[in-house]
Amino acid sequence: MGEALAIRPFSCLWFEDVEAEGHFCKQYTARRFRSLDRPFQRIDLVIGLAFVAGVLRVHGASWSGGWALFFLALNAAVDWLWYIWKVDSRPELRARMALMKRMAVNVPVALLSTLWFKGTVASPRSLVRFMILTTGVLGLAFPTFAIPMMTANHLMIQVPTVAFMALYAPQRACSEASVPPSSAPYIVAAWRWLNAMCTGALKNVPTPGVRQSCRDVVVMSTVVLGLCLPSYVLWASEYRARVAFSGGVLPQLTWWMVLAHGLLFVTAVSWLWAVHIGAWQ
Repeated sequence: MGEALAIRPFSCLWFEDVEAEGHFCKQYTARRFRSLDRPFQRIDLVIGLAFVAGVLRVHGASWSGGWALFFLALNAAVDWLWYIWKVDSRPELRARMALMKRMAVNVPVALLSTLWFKGTVASPRSLVRFMILTTGVLGLAFPTFAIPMMTANHLMIQVPTVAFMALYAPQRACSEASVPPSSAPYIVAAWRWLNAMCTGALKNVPTPGVRQSCRDVVVMSTVVLGLCLPSYVLWASEYRARVAFSGGVLPQLTWWMVLAHGLLFVTAVSWLWAVHIGAWQ
């Protein structure tokens, strides 16, 4: 296990040599991000149009519909500037534009998801929709891959955003309208499954009410799916590139190490679940 943990998760976020770090960032941005920007901008536009159409169909000419149109226009404007300024070929400008797009478009969209994607949890399908859309998890995870950044910069945005969402989203998403008493079979089942995964307890486990169960599940999904998993994938990809750039000075990230990181991740999530559940009991 010691060799498997030779590399700690999220280590080596930068080279100590400032010049080497600058060269690496330019090279990595040009080789990795440039090939992703245009395809994801097209995908983002299609998703944005579908999203606005859905919001307008449900909310009509309201504040919700107006905000949806505003953020679609803002997103299109940023992409247009991205194109005319040739951001793809200017790594330093790309970092600033990616930061601007994340902060001005993606973070507000994630926050407003609890307002836009309302619906009662009344089936397994509606539960999945609730967990992905209403909680804002998709709005947190998607930009990690659609607008990738260097991991250090990504974490500076994602950690405080997810911390705020973990406090904000459960109260808004788990409203009486979205999670009435009739939703208990689905919400409580999700809570029991998550509790069993984290504690190993399968039977005779006191279960909180439906809305508290909902809040517990939303907090964990926000942290795990909105921060931990996407950020780890981003870091692992960048770390492998740093190994190649360093000429083998850094140790290789092997599948055994990834497995060891996975075990650490499960342990950390289980500890977080125990602390969170204990705080409400």
